[in-house]
Amino acid sequence: MAIHRTENGTFPAVTDTNTRLITLSDKTTRTYRDTTAKDGTTYSYTLYAIDDEGTASDPAMITFTPKAPTSSGGGGGGGGGGGGKPKPKPTPVPTPTTPTTPTLPSTPVITPPVTPSTPSTVTTPAFTTPLFLGSQNAEVLKLQTFLISQGFLASDSATGLYGPATEAAVKRYQCARSIVCGGTGADTGYGLVGNATRAQLNLEVKGTTTTVSTPTTTTTLIPEARQALIQSLLQQVAILMARLQAMRGS
Repeated sequence: MAIHRTENGTFPAVTDTNTRLITLSDKTTRTYRDTTAKDGTTYSYTLYAIDDEGTASDPAMITFTPKAPTSSGGGGGGGGGGGGKPKPKPTPVPTPTTPTTPTLPSTPVITPPVTPSTPSTVTTPAFTTPLFLGSQNAEVLKLQTFLISQGFLASDSATGLYGPATEAAVKRYQCARSIVCGGTGADTGYGLVGNATRAQLNLEVKGTTTTVSTPTTTTTLIPEARQALIQSLLQQVAILMARLQAMRGS
């Protein structure tokens, strides 16, 4: 909440920092006393409620002239009378007027920010399934192409069918990479592409990389929540206005 004060009868805008008397950030504050005000000087106070995003409400305005307290004087009566001091007149207690609730600002229109996307890459390994004698698919063809490039398989053997020539080439590859170099496919995996052989192949053969965009979640204060916050601040402004009006007769 921002309170502005002028002595020239004007009510400044909320952006006028030269006339700002105080900014109250504690939402539980219900009263404020201007200790710098001088008796007999007319001040114009302007109050604004400001939410967390810097949106200000319509202003609440009040004009106030502080007065010095009146002292009750005793009459020093002359001559002969009754000699008693007249009773001082009681100071009238001002009746606070009900402050007018400032006009609420219109419901704010929030334009959701553009949600950025965070790109990420996902790499699919070149070999994902077991390969053995009789297999026929794209991974067999990829395996044969690699074995040909490494000199383990004849150049005319890229057929996509896992035959005896491919099995023999896989055995040579397994021995060369110290994976396994004996036994059978059933007991040691010799001659077929199992877990260990596939892991070594994926270290040497580049997989497929795909770029994926993941939306970034942005939290935005909904208009109803902002309106409730502004309403609470306006109620605090109204209470302070009533306090200021009550001070006018004190």
